[in-house]
Amino acid sequence: INKYVHDLSKAPNLSNVGLTEGEDYTVKELYQAMAIYSGNAATVALAQLVSGSEKNFVKLMNERASKLGLKNHRFVNASGLNNSDLLGEYPTGKADDENVMTAKDTALLAYRLINDYPEVLKIASISKLKFRDGKEYPNFNWMLPGLIFEYKGVDGLKTGSTEYAGYGHTGTVIRDGQRYITVVMKSTNKNQRFADSTKLMDYAYATFKKEKVLPAKYQVKGEETLSVVKGKEKSVKIESEKAIELLVENGGKDNYKT
Repeated sequence: INKYVHDLSKAPNLSNVGLTEGEDYTVKELYQAMAIYSGNAATVALAQLVSGSEKNFVKLMNERASKLGLKNHRFVNASGLNNSDLLGEYPTGKADDENVMTAKDTALLAYRLINDYPEVLKIASISKLKFRDGKEYPNFNWMLPGLIFEYKGVDGLKTGSTEYAGYGHTGTVIRDGQRYITVVMKSTNKNQRFADSTKLMDYAYATFKKEKVLPAKYQVKGEETLSVVKGKEKSVKIESEKAIELLVENGGKDNYKT
């Protein structure tokens, strides 16, 4: 840990797990501090480890976001803080810049994170972090089991707040095999963001459900077979291997015609 990361971890009014200059920490420790307790200095330390500098890491962030199909984003630092909070050592942008992205892009990023790296939920769902300093740090996602806004099935994902962005929460919940991702931005306080997320999750489960829209072995009329050139058989059947299920708004199954 270098002096800047050490100093940032001690900065007042920022979410942090204290890090000591010159001390070695495992990637797991830093990642847990970031994912569970929103450790800003731990995030910067990881960025430096991956790319050599936070500036190089921010470049990778923007490149990767574009490759993932995010259309409306601009990242200026690794932590998500306003640059004015970074003790004069902000990596890119202006002195008062901060990361920006739309709710849709945030949801898409969360979707890719969960589906490409499902193991992240094992850490995101930990309600309390016991760090090497002997202290216990509660997860800022207060919708997890045992916390004050507990919501059945929630196992992630991340909170955040700045003066410009307000209070945000990207949540994910799974029940009976059906997962939803919710994104709340510009909530007025810590409690309100979870109340807003609860409304979205309640709405999702009350409004949508999986419906079987096509049975197994379904065949399209007029396209039941496919000719085989120089094959043992002159043709083969074309049919669905499994029943096809879609997430459908209640009462909307009849809108899917074959």
